[in-house]
Amino acid sequence: MSRMHGETVDAYIERVLDTGYQQGIDKLNKFEQQLFFLNDLLLSSDKDGIDSFLNIYGLEALLSAAQAAYEVGAHTLATVLHRLAKSPSAESLLDRANDLVTARTGIDPDLITHWVEGSS
Repeated sequence: MSRMHGETVDAYIERVLDTGYQQGIDKLNKFEQQLFFLNDLLLSSDKDGIDSFLNIYGLEALLSAAQAAYEVGAHTLATVLHRLAKSPSAESLLDRANDLVTARTGIDPDLITHWVEGSS
């Protein structure tokens, strides 16, 4: 059975985000966690920067977001996030990651939709 339960991709993503925010990340499976962290990285970086994301979720969440970025074709972003996870206090990497995220470099909504549909 599809994990999307007949929902649209947007409705599924919204449900995953709501579950993560309201019930906690541990209520999500690995794929849903990646989806959650990628989306939250994009949202929180716009408002407060990646350092805020790191303070809230930590390095494992950053690696999960990096894997999701890779899966949707944002390879440059994924590489920078992996490097940042190894050196989280490197100001140049924080700046580069923030620039890539706020510009949505490599983030294609159609590829995210395809990734979500392919996982269900």
